[in-house]
Amino acid sequence: MLHPMEVIQASITQAQSKTGQKISIEQLEGFIRQILGWREYMRGIYWAHMPEYETLNYFDHQAVLPDYYWTADTRMNCMHAAISQSLTHAYAHHIQRLMNKISDLTILSGCKLRANPLAASFRPSG
Repeated sequence: MLHPMEVIQASITQAQSKTGQKISIEQLEGFIRQILGWREYMRGIYWAHMPEYETLNYFDHQAVLPDYYWTADTRMNCMHAAISQSLTHAYAHHIQRLMNKISDLTILSGCKLRANPLAASFRPSG
């Protein structure tokens, strides 16, 4: 696993490099704030509240996660695009994941994450 400082140092080195894509100071600052800020905050939350945090269900959602979350086979183009990207590249931008697509629809639909038996297979070990 990468240490946050290792990521930050590599980012600064790349931004100062004369080769490759030009990275503005604003881009670099935004990226570093993300590494130091939100990711470390969430890491602390997980460390402080696990394993109980994994079973919390504040809204008492009970619906099963639709199959298209695992296949991207849906007529909703925004969901198809976001989920396909995750399946193909093991990555989705935070806007797609959290702010307007995948997570929002999951919450609005009343889905319980652990309701899908496949979800347990994606749980981190350790």
